[in-house]
Amino acid sequence: MRGLKTNEGKNFENFFQLVQMEARKEKCVFFLYSDEENNKNTEKMELADWSGGLIPETKAVEFEKIWKNSQHNVDWKNWSEKFSVFAF
Repeated sequence: MRGLKTNEGKNFENFFQLVQMEARKEKCVFFLYSDEENNKNTEKMELADWSGGLIPETKAVEFEKIWKNSQHNVDWKNWSEKFSVFAF
């Protein structure tokens, strides 16, 4: 799934789809950086507070290549002015 480096379970992906819907409202793609340790599970979703970058759609393909291959953190400020936390 776009914005994730690893495959996650269906319940997490259900939540992450909501995150991406909100990002699209700003013409961005959300790329996950870190779990902020505030988790809650429901029957259909794994909810969590996540930090990450809102990367403009026009830069997302190029950014994703670098981000997926990065062993360390990328320099987010070079890609976006928006480093955000999505909270449930």
